[in-house]
Amino acid sequence: MPGNRRLFEHSLKRATSLYAEKTWDKALAMYQAALAEFPDDTNVLEKVADLYERLGQLDAAAQSYMTGANVRSRQGNQDAAIDYWERATRLNNDNLEAHKNLAFAYSSQGKVKQAVREHLALAHIYQQQNRMPEAVQSCQAAYALDPTNPDVLTALELLRVTSGRAPAGEADETAQGTAAESETRGSPIDITREKAMSDLAESIFEEALVSTQAAPQLGKPEIDALISQALDHQTQGNIEAAIDTYRRIVAAGVHMPAVHFNLGLLYQENVRLDEAIEQFKQSVDHEEYHLGSLFALGELYRAKGLVDQALVYFIEALKIIDLQTVGREQADDLIQVYESLAESFAAKGEAQQAGSFVNTLVDFLSSKGWEDKVVQARRRLDSLTEEGAPAMSLAEILSVRDSEAILQSMSLMQELAKRGKYYSALEEAYIAVQHAPDYLPLHLRIADVVWKTGQTDLAVAKYLIVANTLYARGDARQAMAIYQRVLRLAPMDTTIRSKLIELLIAYGQIDRAIEQYLALADTYYQLASIDKAREKYVEALKLAPRGSTGRLWPNQILHKMGDMDTQRGDWRRAIQTYEQLRQIDPQDEKARLMLIELYYKVQPQRAIAEIDEMLKTYRASGKLRKIVPIIEDQIRLHPRDMALQARAAQACIESGLKNEGIKHLNDLGEMLLNAGQTKQAMTTIKAIIALNPPNVEEYKILLARIGS
Repeated sequence: MPGNRRLFEHSLKRATSLYAEKTWDKALAMYQAALAEFPDDTNVLEKVADLYERLGQLDAAAQSYMTGANVRSRQGNQDAAIDYWERATRLNNDNLEAHKNLAFAYSSQGKVKQAVREHLALAHIYQQQNRMPEAVQSCQAAYALDPTNPDVLTALELLRVTSGRAPAGEADETAQGTAAESETRGSPIDITREKAMSDLAESIFEEALVSTQAAPQLGKPEIDALISQALDHQTQGNIEAAIDTYRRIVAAGVHMPAVHFNLGLLYQENVRLDEAIEQFKQSVDHEEYHLGSLFALGELYRAKGLVDQALVYFIEALKIIDLQTVGREQADDLIQVYESLAESFAAKGEAQQAGSFVNTLVDFLSSKGWEDKVVQARRRLDSLTEEGAPAMSLAEILSVRDSEAILQSMSLMQELAKRGKYYSALEEAYIAVQHAPDYLPLHLRIADVVWKTGQTDLAVAKYLIVANTLYARGDARQAMAIYQRVLRLAPMDTTIRSKLIELLIAYGQIDRAIEQYLALADTYYQLASIDKAREKYVEALKLAPRGSTGRLWPNQILHKMGDMDTQRGDWRRAIQTYEQLRQIDPQDEKARLMLIELYYKVQPQRAIAEIDEMLKTYRASGKLRKIVPIIEDQIRLHPRDMALQARAAQACIESGLKNEGIKHLNDLGEMLLNAGQTKQAMTTIKAIIALNPPNVEEYKILLARIGS
C-alpha cells in the first residue's frame, strides 16, 4: 500500500533542514521516518547511506546502497543499480551479494574485464572463509569469460596449492602440472587397462593363485611365469605373442578378470571382434572392471555396426559414471532417467540419432580430464534443476549440440528468473530453443518461468506438451514425473490425473495408480461431481486386487465410499458399502460401528442385531471388556434405548465390571417402570438383587412394593 505522502514530505523537509545543520543522527532518524512511508525512494535511500557513512556505520551504509540497488534493478535501471552495488563494495569489500550481482550484471552487459574482476573478488572472499569449492567455482567462472587472463590463471594456481588439489573442469587446462594425472588418464578402457596390468603384476608376488577351478592344470610358478611373459609381450606391442600367452593362462584354469580384460583388448586391437566380446563379457561382472568392460563392449558392437546394442552398453556405462556424482537422494531419480532414456532410444529406433549420441559420448569419455568434466557438468546440471523437477542426466546434455552454450543460456535464465526478470529470462530461452529445439529440459525451464509470471494455463499447457512428447518418444517414466509435477501446481486438473493413472497402470505401478484414483475421486467430490467420484472409487476397487496386500486397498477404498455416502445423507447406500466392507474384513471395527450408527438412522432393530454380533465376536475372542466403551458410547447417543442398556449391563457383568453392570440394570429398570412394563422391571430388579449390591435391601423393598 502507498504510504502517507504528507507525512513523507514533512519528514523529508525536517531531514533536509537537519542535514544542512550537520545534525547527522537526527537527520538520519527523519530520513528513516520518510522511508517508512515510501521505502523504495532511492533518493532518500542514498541520503540514508550517506549519513550512515558520515556516522562511521559502514556496514549499515553498504546495506542501504544494496537496498537502493535492488530497487533500481527492479525498475530496469541496471546502470544505476551497478553504481549502488559498486558503492556497497567500496564500503564493505566482503559483501558477497554485491559482488555476485555485479558479476552477473557485467556478464549480461558483455563487460568481460569487470565481470572477471568480480568473480575473482568472490573467489578471494570464499577462500578467506575457507569455502574452497565456491572459490574454485568463482575462478572457473572467471576462466570461462577470459581463459588467457594472467590474474585468473594465477588465482587458479594459488587455489590448487592452497587446497592441495587441482580445481575441477577447465582448470585442468590452465596451468601446467595442475592436473597431470587427470590429463594422462584416458577413457574408461585406458583406466581399466592400467588396473589390469597392475593387478597382474601384483598377482605374481601373492602366495595364493586366483582361480575359478579347484585344481589348475599348472602350478603357481608356471602361471606366474606366463603372466610375466604376457605382460612383457603386451607392453612391447607383440600382440600375437601376448594373445597366445593369455590364452594359455586361461586354458590352465585361471580366470582372473584382469586376464580376460587384457585378452579382450588384444583381440580388439587385432580386429577379432567376437572373441573380444566373449572376453569382456567374462570381466564385466567384476566391480573394478565393470565400467571399462561396458565401454569396451559398446565400442565393439559399434564397430560391428550394431548401434542399438552398443547404445545399451554405453548408456549403462554413463549411468555408472553419472551416479558416482550424486547423493543417495538423487540416485533413484537418476536411475529412472537412464532407464527411460534406454527405453526411449529402443522405442524410437532412429539409427542416425542413436549413432550421433554414441559418437558424442565416446568423444567425451575419451577426452583428457573427462572425470573432472563429469563432476563439473553434474554441478551445473544440479544448479539448473528446479525443486520438484526430474533430475537432468549427463546423457541428456551430451545428446545436444553446442551443449555448453545451452547450459550457459539455462544458467542465465535461472539468474534472471531469480531476480524477477521473467520476460528477459524467456527471451534468453527462446534464443536457446533455436539452437536446441528438441532439448526438453530447456522447454521445462520455459514452463517454470511462465508459471512464475502467473500465466497458469499457458504454463500447464507447456508442461503437458513436454510430457506428451516424452510419452510419444517412449519415455513414459519422465512423462509421469512431469504429470505429477503439474498436479502439484494444478491439483484439481482431472484430465492430467486420469492420464497419469493410465500410465501408472500401463507400467505396473498399481499402488501409485490407486493412490491417484483416490485423489481423483476426492477432486470430483470437491467439485460436487458425486457420481464421478463414486465411479472412480469403483474403478480403484476393481484395481485393488493387483495392489500390495499390505496396503489393504479394498478397506481404504470402501471406507472412503462409505464416508462420502454418509456425509451426503445417503444412508442406505452407505449401509450397502459398509456391509460389503464387513464381509471383506469381519474384524474391521470402524465398519461395524458405522453400520450401527447407520442402522439406528434406518432400522434400529438391525443396530441391536449388529451389536449382538459384535458381542458374540468379542466373547469368542476373550476380549469382551473391549466392547464395553463401544456400547456406552452408543448409550450416550441413544440414552432411551432399553435394548442397548440391557446389552451394556450384560457386557459389563460378563467382563467382571459388576458395579457398572448394576448401574446399567438400574437405568434399564427405571426406563421399564416409566414405560409401564412392570413385569420386565421386576425381572431386572431381581437380576440386580442377585448381584448383591451394597444397597441390596433397598432393591428388595422396591421389588416388594412393585409386586404388591
